[in-house]
Amino acid sequence: MKEKEKEEVDQERMAHKNAPWSVKKGGFILPVYNHSLSISLGILFVLSLIFHFTGSLKNYDEEQSILLILNFGLNLFRTGKVNFLP
Repeated sequence: MKEKEKEEVDQERMAHKNAPWSVKKGGFILPVYNHSLSISLGILFVLSLIFHFTGSLKNYDEEQSILLILNFGLNLFRTGKVNFLP
């Protein structure tokens, strides 16, 4: 039985003179170049999660400090005394 020759789409591509430097160089940089869009979108996704978390945490802290001030003022108004415990 004859071995099947690789079809055109299955053959390794040779770098031509107008190819990017990463394709010409090859090695470990070539898979990074091949998946650069996925890598950049993954980094953007992780950064958006980090910024969303820090923004939400800041908003939560501001709301809690406002509630603490309002609670302190309400207790002072009701009792006439300063009570630091909730």
